[in-house]
Amino acid sequence: MDLRQWDVSSDYNAAPVLYRRARAAAARAGATKAGDKSWAANPQAREADDCIIAIVLAHAAIETSWHWEQIQAGVPPHRWFDEFEEALRVVARSSGRSEPPPIDAELKEAALDLFAWRNFLQHGDARARRRLEDRFGAFNPEALTAELAERSVDTCRLLGEYVASACGTQRHFDTNWIDPGEL
Repeated sequence: MDLRQWDVSSDYNAAPVLYRRARAAAARAGATKAGDKSWAANPQAREADDCIIAIVLAHAAIETSWHWEQIQAGVPPHRWFDEFEEALRVVARSSGRSEPPPIDAELKEAALDLFAWRNFLQHGDARARRRLEDRFGAFNPEALTAELAERSVDTCRLLGEYVASACGTQRHFDTNWIDPGEL
């Protein structure tokens, strides 16, 4: 059975593009916080907007990368995020690699933070709100800061490095090819 039939984008991995745009949004949020008012008349709103963009795209980048690795290895898709590590073990075994070590506890917590924010921002349902509140307390729009945007992008990059290491593939989130003018 050709498992690529489940994903029409198996020949193109959009994860680097999503990551690059998340980085650009985080950089814009930081510039706005630092006093660059060229982006908007309301800097606080622009910082929050860019933080939301960074969170959603960082999440999309890592999930895309993870799924892409499974497709390329021809393994059945796993459930996001519950089977994150298991999927990487299956991908590693399929290529004759040794199983990756467990994900670092601190990185896993950072991932759960990112996912809680993304689920809340993108879905906004009661379950997503509870998950966010369990991790951070009641939602406060002022929490959507340049620092949160940067943490989200850093978490994505570290998860991407873990995925690449586990699968023995290229790092999808290398930044040496990003045009600094885009940031």
